[in-house]
Amino acid sequence: MNTMEITDSINKGKVIRSSNLELLRLVCMLYIVIHHILIHALHQVAGYGASANLTNSTVESTILDSFFYVAVNSFILISGYFSIRLKPNKLIHLYVMCAFYGTLFYFMHLYLDHQSVGKTFLSNSVFVISNTQDWWFIQSYFFLCLLSPLLNKSVDFMSKKEHLSSILLLTFINVYFGYFWHNPVNSDGYNVMNFIYLYVIGQYIKKYISIDNFKPLRFKLAISYVFFSFLLAVLVLFNDIVLRRNGATSIFWTYNDPIVIISSIIFFCIFLTFDVRSRIVNWLATSTLAVYLIHENGYSRHYIYDFIGRICKFPFLLNHLIFIYLSILLLAILLMITCILFDKLFQKVFKPVENLLLFFWNKIESKYTTLVN
Repeated sequence: MNTMEITDSINKGKVIRSSNLELLRLVCMLYIVIHHILIHALHQVAGYGASANLTNSTVESTILDSFFYVAVNSFILISGYFSIRLKPNKLIHLYVMCAFYGTLFYFMHLYLDHQSVGKTFLSNSVFVISNTQDWWFIQSYFFLCLLSPLLNKSVDFMSKKEHLSSILLLTFINVYFGYFWHNPVNSDGYNVMNFIYLYVIGQYIKKYISIDNFKPLRFKLAISYVFFSFLLAVLVLFNDIVLRRNGATSIFWTYNDPIVIISSIIFFCIFLTFDVRSRIVNWLATSTLAVYLIHENGYSRHYIYDFIGRICKFPFLLNHLIFIYLSILLLAILLMITCILFDKLFQKVFKPVENLLLFFWNKIESKYTTLVN
């Protein structure tokens, strides 16, 4: 993933990255972790299998989750804003990282459950991107990376009017046909089609909208984000509790929901107004994908969510909802820090593998270039 670089004359002329969107990456991943805790460990969000009974935990967790649901869309908007510059080393790094964590947690599962290597070994390790039942985000993001040269080239030759027309056309396909009519092209936003849509929007913001225009609107943007988040929660709770249509509530928990899309764009623009520069933030942000790979792996998440669920069921916490949510926040931060440090350590392990694969890639590429020429 690319990052914006600016020259800091105060820092002896060294080039450091602007950290506002790197901070957004970290916040988005924190939101994703909390979202997963709420729905997998506590089962307290309406529309995710929770009962339609009016309880404090269901109502409050649903309201909280409506604020966190912008994370995935905002994460992709960042990629669109900076534009993915597809290079062999980045593609290899993404694959090796996925294969490494897929293999690691697969064997951890075998050890803890006293099982032997089975037929699923290759699909859950070597070909983990091709068979990502749990890592849907990674698979869609991988496809987006492959398509990024085509998308970038198309945008480069578009006028402002053509770019805006493309966004309107993609809105018609993804929102009108996909969301309202549940067309398979994009019925819920959990796919590469929605990522392409958000990517193109991010590119438009980068090319045609000045950050300075957002700064005076920061407070209004924050109010709008709160409004649309509450609106999403009201719709979910009304459908789930008043209409008693719990099974149909999932129509609101989709990434191509127009309310979620608008809220995500607003949330993204809020961070554009910040002026943050921090090497620590930039260093931490490079491992955000690893946080997802570790805590949402099909073999590790069961243990993680079971452990967190047990903590949140302590009698003292059950009687004080505010302490439950503070505990969730603390546990999510600790989980993120643990995953990031774990990734920093193991990057040294799979770096030689990446270098070896890159060596073979360059050899094959040179042979191919010779044959074509």
